[in-house]
Amino acid sequence: MAYQIEAFIGKEESLQLLAAAYPAVRLVALEQGLYLAPMTPEVFRALNGEDEHPDVGSFMKMTVEVERSVRATIGGALLGYIEADYFGGSGGQQGIVWKDGRRIDLEQGHGAINSVLWRLGVQALEGQDRFESVGLDRERGTDDWLSG
Repeated sequence: MAYQIEAFIGKEESLQLLAAAYPAVRLVALEQGLYLAPMTPEVFRALNGEDEHPDVGSFMKMTVEVERSVRATIGGALLGYIEADYFGGSGGQQGIVWKDGRRIDLEQGHGAINSVLWRLGVQALEGQDRFESVGLDRERGTDDWLSG
């Protein structure tokens, strides 16, 4: 079964900063007070512009320009960005966390999303990891979050 996500994640007040500056940003409530803002093509274009820019690490939709735009918009707020792409058990995940106007963490590989969630203060519920505890397993694709 496939799983794919590219999204910003954080407290509502942090994501509202992005939504106020970029009207294409839409928020989806998760558990434990977190919200998700899927990186739709419209959001990507708004943050990145029309020009091509180098990627940050091996991210698919986190370019240096997207990161610059995000950092300029959120100021000192705490915010994460996650990507995952799995099909038939193969794939990978990665995440970034920004705080106080700078990148404080860039995680890649197994457990990267759970590390981002830990930085955001998520507590794992009994029998679940942080990913499941906030409800990131509710949908299977980035676009599904906005239609579900």
